[in-house]
This record gives sequence, C-alpha cells and structure tokens, in this order.
Amino acid sequence: MNKNKFSLSKDQEYRAKRLALSMIHRSEEDQYNKLNDYIHEVKRSNPGTTVVIKMVDGYCDTSTNRLKFQRLYIVLQLREGFLAGCRPLFGLDGTILKGPSGGMLLTAVGIDTNNGFFPFAYATCERENKDSWAWFLNLLKEDLMMERDSEWTLMSDTKKGLYRHVKLYSQMLTTGFVLNTYKATGHKLDLRERHSLMHCGLLPRPLQ
Repeated sequence: MNKNKFSLSKDQEYRAKRLALSMIHRSEEDQYNKLNDYIHEVKRSNPGTTVVIKMVDGYCDTSTNRLKFQRLYIVLQLREGFLAGCRPLFGLDGTILKGPSGGMLLTAVGIDTNNGFFPFAYATCERENKDSWAWFLNLLKEDLMMERDSEWTLMSDTKKGLYRHVKLYSQMLTTGFVLNTYKATGHKLDLRERHSLMHCGLLPRPLQ
C-alpha cells in the first residue's frame, strides 16, 4: 500500500474484503434466486440429467408469494456410462455444507474400470436423517432402474438414517450387498479409505 502512497488499517482491509466478496457472490437470497438458471445450465450442458427440487411442504411467504427451498437432487447424464461400463456397486456418503444456510451434501459414487471414483449423483438437503436419505435413495433407485431381485452392492457406514434405510433395500434386492462399517485402528473408514484397502487386497472386493 505504501507504494501507492496510502495505507489501510486492518479493519479497513477486512471491510473492503467483505464488500468485494459480497459484490462477487451477492447475497445468499440472490444465489437461491439463480437456482433455476443453474438447473437450466446443468441440463443444457448435460442432456439427460435428472433434476428434482423439493420445497418445504405447506410453506409460502405471504409477502412475496414464494415457496421455501428444501432439497435439490441431481443425477448427471453420465449415469448411462456408469450403468453400461461399471460394476453394480456404489458408495453412499454425506458431508456438512459450510455457509450461512448450512445443510448436508449427499452423494453416490461408483467405481470405474480403472478402479477410480465415478461420482454420478448428489443432493443437498436441510439435514442428514432417515427422511432425507429415504428421499435420495428412492429417487436414485428410479434413475438406476434398481428392480426387485437385481444385483447391487451398496457401501455405507452407520450414518444417521442411512443404515436403516439401506437395510430395507437389502430385503428388496439380492441379498448380501450391504458392506457396512469396517473399522481399523479404532476408527470408522470413509469411502476413500475402504476403496484403497480393497485395491490393496486388505479388504474383500464385494463384486468382481
């Protein structure tokens, strides 16, 4: 700053940074108002993509006559490649979204022929529980055409609401497809760790 013959205090720098970021990202409400534009672009660039939006049941802002966003589900068109060329196996996981609104990101990730990750579906929701996982899995079942008695392997841990609902799927599909909660050195393994251990032969491969 001295090079330009002026100086800023730390407070002025922080305020300027916040102002610049707000101009770039706009307000949170503005971002939600662009949700339809985002969906349009996803469908334009990935024809055949499935997008489902869920609004809060029974809520309507009387001043603006607007509904309140609750969940967004997206399965990219590349699921066709997953169905055609990958094993009928995918992992389910969720992680916390950082930001003013919070929420959760739910994901479905397959394994390709090079033993690499093949993400094809994701959803945002208000929280991770039985209802949100049931909503995600029911939509995913339709997109992947998971019929009764079909052979699928699902990898999961004991995340809240997930294990119970996946267990219900095991009763509908071919048995023996739930790989649940491996432990090593006293902690639960995430999907990346499990995949690495299977690749090294330290954990059994569910399907070949």
